[in-house]
Amino acid sequence: MSQDNSQKNTGGVSPFRSEGSDMLLKASRALINQLQVLIRTTQIHDIGNVALVRPVTNLINALDTLFKADPEFTLKLRGEYLYLGETRIRYDIEDMASYEFLTKMFKLKKIGSFTFRNPVSHGDLKMLAFAVNAFTPAPDDDEPHEDLNAVLSEKNVKSIFAGALAEIESLKFEELADQRKMAKKTYFQAVSVTKGVMNSIKSEQPTHLKKVKRIIQGIVDIILKEEASLLSLTTIKDFDEYTYNHCVNVSILAMTIGQKLGLDKNALTRLGIAALFHDIGKVDIPIEILNKPGAFTEEEWVVMKRHPVMGVKAISKIRGLNELAASSMVVAFEHHLFYDLTGYPETRVKRQSNFFSRIVSIADQYDSMTSSRVYARNPHSPDKALSLMMERSGVQLDPLLFKIFANIIGVYPIGTLVMMDSRELGLVFESNPNPENVDRPKVILITDSKGHRITGKTVDLAEKDPNGRHKRTIMKALDPKKYNINLAEYFL
Repeated sequence: MSQDNSQKNTGGVSPFRSEGSDMLLKASRALINQLQVLIRTTQIHDIGNVALVRPVTNLINALDTLFKADPEFTLKLRGEYLYLGETRIRYDIEDMASYEFLTKMFKLKKIGSFTFRNPVSHGDLKMLAFAVNAFTPAPDDDEPHEDLNAVLSEKNVKSIFAGALAEIESLKFEELADQRKMAKKTYFQAVSVTKGVMNSIKSEQPTHLKKVKRIIQGIVDIILKEEASLLSLTTIKDFDEYTYNHCVNVSILAMTIGQKLGLDKNALTRLGIAALFHDIGKVDIPIEILNKPGAFTEEEWVVMKRHPVMGVKAISKIRGLNELAASSMVVAFEHHLFYDLTGYPETRVKRQSNFFSRIVSIADQYDSMTSSRVYARNPHSPDKALSLMMERSGVQLDPLLFKIFANIIGVYPIGTLVMMDSRELGLVFESNPNPENVDRPKVILITDSKGHRITGKTVDLAEKDPNGRHKRTIMKALDPKKYNINLAEYFL
């Protein structure tokens, strides 16, 4: 009989959601941290080694706390995220390595979950760790979790059960039409609202935040469901509306990073609004400086570098900002400070910039590099921008946050034109979330192997033929402009 308890009935409400205290949050994070420590430790030490005592004890403590909320619960992988019951585990940057280790381990072992039933002994946890390390699923095994359960049963482990790895089917490109339509509508509403707010501030008219809140909340809802549709829209660069598009793009990119970090909807909304207003101080920069096609003079650059301080003043005039004012002002002030604090404006006290500011700085640089502006008519390709940002990681950019961003964007970011070994050309429209296939995104084919234009066909470059060989592999990235390819034709 199957021991898969990953779908245990809880009446539709996760006890961890209803018991959402700081203690349970810390216990869930301790669970993933200590479980990965124990699994790693058992890779180099035998079962009687004293090195196992601390991770096992720490793991028992975390389990005891979680058992107070539910005497039987499941840690499971769903897509790219870890869940405790039906509640997604939120994690901080320092937890990222543990989180990634466990998600990769689940996929490698083809195991979807571990169900823990109170009480769990020290010996049970040791046996689990050793069994997981020794376990290698057969290529044609449809139920590898049952094989692992058999091993645990042989070791007399009766409180821990492995569950099946759920197949998360990605929607086909054609099936995303409604979501793309909603994303497009929301995106251009956001651009319109941003333009209205900036013009109101510039003309010193009363400015309210209600519309901004609603539009950002709408973007959050889309990102939580299917982020690729909005990410693809950030590749559509409108030269004439650069300032407004840029603010919306930065907001979307920042919230996507926040979503990957597990921020809740309220935090994502705060981050999105702060990101939307990051450049609002530019409304007070003289237009002849802002739109100057050539390099700034020293005097003009001094004026340009005032926009973070001007942004703080502008945000203070917006009605209804309330608790959002502080985070929005901080981001407006800090987004050019750089990770090593060598940017601007200069500050008397040198201390690490705000978490939101470091996220927005990454989103701001990426969108700026990939956009055509008055003083930079030839933008970098997405992959080139990512490469340049890699060089700035640890200096201008927070290295851990940049790593998360790079994983989201992928080796071949959305909008990249690629040539495959089949001689077909395609546009990347969705990154592959599997760490083992980061160089195998999903693409829209735009020409066949003979160079003839085609429409509507999409392919997953992770797909293999019956012999186990990939059907298509990217040879190189190309410049869409050289091939007269308008991204708007494919993403709008």
